[in-house]
Amino acid sequence: MQQETFFILGPTACGKTALALSLFHTGGFGGIINGDASQMYKQVSLGVAAPSADELLLAPHYLFSFLDCKVRNFTAPQYRAQVQKLLAEWHSGSPLIVGGSLFYIKSLFFKILDSQSRENSILITRPDGITDWEYLCLVDSLRAHKIHPHDSYRVERALELYIQSGVLPSECEPQFDPVIFPVTIVWVDLPDEQLRERIGLRIRKMLVSGWVEEVESLVGSEYEDFARLEGALGYQDVYKWIVGGKKSEDLSSLIKTLELKTWDYVRRQRKFWRSFKKQLSAYPDKIKIIEQ
Repeated sequence: MQQETFFILGPTACGKTALALSLFHTGGFGGIINGDASQMYKQVSLGVAAPSADELLLAPHYLFSFLDCKVRNFTAPQYRAQVQKLLAEWHSGSPLIVGGSLFYIKSLFFKILDSQSRENSILITRPDGITDWEYLCLVDSLRAHKIHPHDSYRVERALELYIQSGVLPSECEPQFDPVIFPVTIVWVDLPDEQLRERIGLRIRKMLVSGWVEEVESLVGSEYEDFARLEGALGYQDVYKWIVGGKKSEDLSSLIKTLELKTWDYVRRQRKFWRSFKKQLSAYPDKIKIIEQ
């Protein structure tokens, strides 16, 4: 009988890592698989809230810290292939997939064409001075005119698909093709006020615990672009503060910026989940969804 796969999903800072470790120790789980894109990188940990060294000892962990920070084009289809290979070799206990990178998680259920499938695709160069929506109009006017120009989330997702795969978003319809089933998905969230407080506390803890030093270690190294070009949420802002002289009078402004950007990310995660949940709900015989 095929093992049931469990997912713990939710917005950033809602306590997914702690819940995963707690569930692991209730028994029946074989290990924790990473579903957070930023936690796939080797050279960073504090600013991406990766499991600590102590937490990593509490359970087998997979697909954490396996990418070099110079890798800028690790796609959702490549993530799907990694998970598929891992699950094919899974020996005992239910897999527990944990994370908040829902675009990558979605690839485990709905197959996306990889760029390798369109080797001869030629991407249209983006002219200077145009908005994301205008660029989408240029490459795929059919899809663009189904999205409001101010719906930045859907515009960004359409462009991400085009840039990663060379496929026109208007040509793509989700193809349900899960890597494994049956599946139970637990969506974890908190009331706004409580989550905002947790985000603020976590950002301050990260900064005190060495996030600044972590970013400083990237400056002047072969990995500097990861911070300079916002390889993960918040790194560019910490980088700018560092190269700007680490002025103490600017620290509160930095923290405020990090809080606002993190909250904006939470809103986008929730919005993606609402759409994703609707798609998954069409397959109640294969997917059980629990929200808490």
